Amino acid sequence: MSLESLVSYFGVPALFLGCLVEGESVAITGGALVHRHMLPFVPVLLAIGSGAWVADTLFFWLGRRFRAHLFVQRQLAGSRIASVMGKIRAQPGRFAALFRFIPGMRILFPFALAQTQITYRRYGAITAASAAIWAMFYIVVGHLVGAILARVLGHIHHAHVIVWGGGIAATLSVLLAVHHLRRGQKRRQ
Repeated sequence: MSLESLVSYFGVPALFLGCLVEGESVAITGGALVHRHMLPFVPVLLAIGSGAWVADTLFFWLGRRFRAHLFVQRQLAGSRIASVMGKIRAQPGRFAALFRFIPGMRILFPFALAQTQITYRRYGAITAASAAIWAMFYIVVGHLVGAILARVLGHIHHAHVIVWGGGIAATLSVLLAVHHLRRGQKRRQ
């Protein structure tokens, strides 16, 4: 089975799962694959947006369910969130709409918002709209990356470059996030 066949068969579900775990580099990869006409726009948009929204909702639920747990409290106390927690409590809707666009905050902000009075329904509606806009933005960025790759590589079919590049970028992003979390935990101890 060729890489193109694998991408056309597993690409959309892989983008959904990738946006659950990582986010930006997976979404950009999806946009590049749309540019190359390897995947259709609407399913990619739905996969990326819903993957991001499910992750946001899951972290919010975990933060609300385990709000008194030591792990959640440590994340909030020793982070950049602690200094703005009063503002988050005062305007949870605004922060629910914007946090997805702040790199590195996709876990901390849902945890922080779970400590406020915002309801599941309101949080879910706001983050659904935010995830849809975020998905559209990163698909456009990926489309531009695909156009640049097409210019640089010419007529070379660059599916391998897109898939491997996106996979490497996603892996590096996850590794950097894990490193950052571990370093933050060591500083707080």
